[in-house]
Amino acid sequence: MAKLEATDSKMWIGVLAFFVVLALLGPTLLYRGVFDPDRGKSPERQSDAVYYTTGTITEINAREGRVHIDHAAVPGVMEAMTMPFSVGDASVLASFGVGDAVRFGFRRRDRGFWIEEISHAASAAATP
Repeated sequence: MAKLEATDSKMWIGVLAFFVVLALLGPTLLYRGVFDPDRGKSPERQSDAVYYTTGTITEINAREGRVHIDHAAVPGVMEAMTMPFSVGDASVLASFGVGDAVRFGFRRRDRGFWIEEISHAASAAATP
């Protein structure tokens, strides 16, 4: 019977070790998109779509090429929220300030969301 208890003890240690590893790696796996609902779709489909919405700039970090925007919902993509967006060329942010109303188009990329085009909301009515 003592041998059986030692085997049971080793099994429980293994089960415990599994859950500890899962607890430590779970957030990383989720962050890297292992459980991403878009996984398995062609990468072109993820990055080809440009989504348009409006919002208000809450923070600008031109040095890092990032702008935080409190934006309206994008139906079927995301709810309204405040979040960071990256820009390819930080100089496009020069004409914008915190509190400016904007209309912008963005794409989903491997590492976040990237603004493809952005304009002041007053001049956005002329764009599609």
